Amino acid sequence: MATWTNSNSAAVGGTGEVFTASAGATLPTGVAEPTLTGTGGFVGHGLLSEDGVTNNISSTIQELNVWQQLDPVRRTVTAREILISFAMAQFDEHSIPFAFGGGTITGSNPYTYAFPAADQNLEERAIVVDARDGTELHRFCFSRINVTEPVETKWARDSLALLPVGAKVLAPAAGGSPGSYISSATSFAAGS
Repeated sequence: MATWTNSNSAAVGGTGEVFTASAGATLPTGVAEPTLTGTGGFVGHGLLSEDGVTNNISSTIQELNVWQQLDPVRRTVTAREILISFAMAQFDEHSIPFAFGGGTITGSNPYTYAFPAADQNLEERAIVVDARDGTELHRFCFSRINVTEPVETKWARDSLALLPVGAKVLAPAAGGSPGSYISSATSFAAGS
């Protein structure tokens, strides 16, 4: 009898990193670190809250019924939403514009952040989320996202001020799959 329980296949996101780049940047296809900085390169967003990163994939399902049956005869997906959420613990030249969907930083001590103009389109970025479980890497890559969720930061003596990010995935400009999941976990090997 086959055994389907294998504790080696359980995953824990012990640590990780979030990287972003301009929308359409070349996404990693393996487990090497994304190309950082420079033209079209990815920028790491540093420290995140201890809650890590949450991926939420939800679909809207339409049930199709016929007169002769009580149960649906088919179901079809009419919409899908992929939401990536996390809270950044660093306030810097990369995290502030990302959390607020664009804008610019000017000056040199003091620095001034200018929020995006009301008539500015939502900023688009590519995102790579890495979660490490020991030596294994679990990587989610999406070519187009927008930050769409509210940013609520609490400033208090007894806690870190955090920049929460909720980013929704957009369809790729050329169509096709909106992203990929890459893993170095040996549990993905056939017969493991």
